[in-house]
Amino acid sequence: MYGSDRAIRVLFTDTCNIFAREKSRREDGVTVFDDACVLAGVPCRLSYDTYPAAKQNNRTAHVTGGAVVFLPAGIEVAPGSVFELARDGKIIRLKASGIAKYYPGHVEITVKPAETEA
Repeated sequence: MYGSDRAIRVLFTDTCNIFAREKSRREDGVTVFDDACVLAGVPCRLSYDTYPAAKQNNRTAHVTGGAVVFLPAGIEVAPGSVFELARDGKIIRLKASGIAKYYPGHVEITVKPAETEA
């Protein structure tokens, strides 16, 4: 175990459930996609790289700002996965907006609000 692994794990003060899109076929033959929980209760850390703000154009409002979720080493995260992150008694829904970066001691994934339009 690397020394930095332990230091990073101490920072995991949040927990999350990770959902991925799964394809299935209904009885009538129609293909549908549903979010299925692939990992539950994963220790993690949410870190904002910029403070979220709202911007509005002529028609809709968009939430801007970015964040990174830090996960334990060995966790596989598919692009587009959805995170339900528990922090301070609140649930924050986030969506993976990039490809996970895998390091020996942890995994980093850039996320954005799961619903960016108001």
